[in-house]
Amino acid sequence: MSREEAARQGSQHFRAGEKALKTTMFKWKPDFELASEEFDKAGKQFCLAKNHAKAIEAFKLASNAHKQYDQLYHAAQSLEHAATAAKDAKMTDAIGGLLSQAAALYRRNGTGDAAALALEKAAKDAEKRSDYDAALALWLEVVDIRDTEDQTRRMKVPLDRAIQMTIRLRKFPKTIELLNQEAILYIGLKDDNNLNRNWLCRMIVQLEMGNFADAEKLYEEALTGAFASSDEQLIADQMLNAYDEKDQDKLNEVTRQQIFSFLSNDIAVLARKLKAQGGTGRSVRNLEELTGRMETNNKLVVNERAAGAAAAPPRDDDITSVSSNVTALSAMPAEAAEMHAHDADAARSASGGAEGGVADDAPPAGGDGGDESEEEDDLL
Repeated sequence: MSREEAARQGSQHFRAGEKALKTTMFKWKPDFELASEEFDKAGKQFCLAKNHAKAIEAFKLASNAHKQYDQLYHAAQSLEHAATAAKDAKMTDAIGGLLSQAAALYRRNGTGDAAALALEKAAKDAEKRSDYDAALALWLEVVDIRDTEDQTRRMKVPLDRAIQMTIRLRKFPKTIELLNQEAILYIGLKDDNNLNRNWLCRMIVQLEMGNFADAEKLYEEALTGAFASSDEQLIADQMLNAYDEKDQDKLNEVTRQQIFSFLSNDIAVLARKLKAQGGTGRSVRNLEELTGRMETNNKLVVNERAAGAAAAPPRDDDITSVSSNVTALSAMPAEAAEMHAHDADAARSASGGAEGGVADDAPPAGGDGGDESEEEDDLL
């Protein structure tokens, strides 16, 4: 179909729509349903004819006609068609307004998904035009729709886009507020990986604001969870130390590590532009705390050893030795009885032998007296 033919048919449908809206002596009410159909057809034909201005007008009239008989969904669709025509005509100022109106009608109709999609289109268009304030408002409205519809998982993308808009606008307090909201979202979803990145993002924003104490407080708070054993913890510690020591070269080296590429683009750029302004003597304080903890641990070890030496519990080999000794002691009475019986038998044998051998061993009676008499005679 040529453009001329499309334009001619579009004009016919447009006139038919206008006629349907008129009243006469015998037609007291406009026929809104017929008018909406004719205007929609006219808008499509004008798009084919590349007459975008006329197409936008036709779609707007179709939307108004749909609203008159409570067809809000179709009214919103007509406005979306008008926004598409405005985009083709490069009428960038009109796109956002048309899509926002369409989203409002979708929400009134109870179709939140369609409303969110329309607003996402409007937000992306606002970003292209560098209208970050409008984009921020639109992304936040998408977040609100997803939250109302209980679509928690689908909140992540629009919330992240809203955070990036606040960074481009340098509205850092709002950035922290949205990052806190994002952290609550990740906690609810039990998404530790994204939560660890969220902790790091909040520290980066606090450092950009010059709030080193708040950034360090966030670090200490994060150590109570899964962040303590993550890669983000090591990077955050290095980043805070470099910032605190005013070591710009070290800070640049840290913020150019690969882990920052996993963050949102605007957050990563913000990190690479950080200036090491100095903090609160974190490195010295950490060293003092470490030394104090080491001294405390040493004292505890000495005390534990002293207490252990005073009342050391029996070891396994000691228990085995004691058990052996007990067994030996319990066996000793029987052995002692046997030894006593043996000694008694030996004693009786010895006493019997002595009695039987007295005549053999004893000297002859009077023998000692005879010898003494002989010795006396010799002396004389």
